[in-house]
Amino acid sequence: MIQDFDNRKDITIAFIGLKNWDARIVVLEGDNLPPPPGDCQKFTIELTTDLYPEDTLWYFTDTGDIGYVGGLSPVYYEQLKRQDTEVCLPMGKSAETYEFTIFDRSGDGLANGKASVTAGYKIRDDSGQVVVSGDDKQFEFRTHYVEVRKDPNPPPPTKAPTQAPTAKPTPTPPCETYTVEVLTDTFPEDTSWQIVGFNHFNEDFIFDEKSVYEQAHHLHKDTVCLPQGKTYKFRVSDIMEDGLCCGAGYGYYRLIDRCGNVIVDSGMKEDAFEVKEYTFEVDNFCVTDKPTEKAPVVVSNAVLNPSSDAQCEDERKEKEKFRIKEDGAKNTCQFLGSKNKCDQMITTGKNENQFVWEVCQNSCNRCGNSPSINNLSVVSLSVSNNNKCNDEKKEKLKFRIKDGAKKSTCKVYADKGKCDTVITTGKSKNKKLWEICKNSCNKC
Repeated sequence: MIQDFDNRKDITIAFIGLKNWDARIVVLEGDNLPPPPGDCQKFTIELTTDLYPEDTLWYFTDTGDIGYVGGLSPVYYEQLKRQDTEVCLPMGKSAETYEFTIFDRSGDGLANGKASVTAGYKIRDDSGQVVVSGDDKQFEFRTHYVEVRKDPNPPPPTKAPTQAPTAKPTPTPPCETYTVEVLTDTFPEDTSWQIVGFNHFNEDFIFDEKSVYEQAHHLHKDTVCLPQGKTYKFRVSDIMEDGLCCGAGYGYYRLIDRCGNVIVDSGMKEDAFEVKEYTFEVDNFCVTDKPTEKAPVVVSNAVLNPSSDAQCEDERKEKEKFRIKEDGAKNTCQFLGSKNKCDQMITTGKNENQFVWEVCQNSCNRCGNSPSINNLSVVSLSVSNNNKCNDEKKEKLKFRIKDGAKKSTCKVYADKGKCDTVITTGKSKNKKLWEICKNSCNKC
């Protein structure tokens, strides 16, 4: 019995049948299991135990669809003793057949060794006639069939109760879309994640998960819609216990809510772990109104209002050099912009976890100093623009993006969806493929 189930009422879960080894149960309000309708026929099971009485058990089931359990053995404790048990098997409108199954847990039957008492079993009907008998030979289980006569006075058909108006179903709580971002390292198969929820008994269960990554050095995004007003755990695992950064590449993981707020961010920093867990709550409001993803082109007030004096400058001064990787060379914003480094993540210093273009907006041409919004002849928006954007690698030039991998052209890589893959060999090492294959990757 479960009291105050779902904070509403007491319920009872009762075992009533067994069919093909599948248990049949009913769920009832309160704690009373109603008896079967109609009369029943009595049978007596006479069982003489062996030296291990606790090994023996038996039960009756009907042979209908439900496999209703009509009788169940007591627990036997006394050795070499006859014990009689009475059961009353329900009758129906016609004769019924019940299956009697007897088990011996040790698989040696009712073996009594050298004892003077002969172990065994019999079933007698209500007239005293033996309808089933069994000896002490070895067995694990045996099955017999018992006929139950039809009910001479069957109950009248039960009148169908008047149906109460169907209550409206409890609405499913609305859900909020969360995004899991994982930038894999050289060994993507090591990484997995789970979002874990909790039931009414505060037991955890897996709400959603990603157990297999196959593509290395690739940004993977998965979305999951989580019901509001509940608490969850975000669990990240690495089977090699070395984390996602930085021994085998620069990877990270993030959990982002529907408003674009980063709830969990591992960052691109050295962090060896086997399992990390983060607890968070899902609500229905945004802290900020910022977009889920940062747009690659920012339209500033200067575009919308040509008369505006608003200007956009690099955060770093003109000749100020800084590193974007811990072991990398120091360079200026202007140099990084000219080398197409604007979309790389900074992994060291005061601007850690920012993109280069966020720090070098002017040098990366991410300002609002483009033509008026009324004259949309911008290169990225206009088909008629005559400026061309070419692949850095010539059309038929083949090159590798990983050590030992087969060489291919920009077009082949793009057709295979490799544009966001990080190149790990050659003179373009640590660049994303689209940076040297802009035309093939449609990044013009």
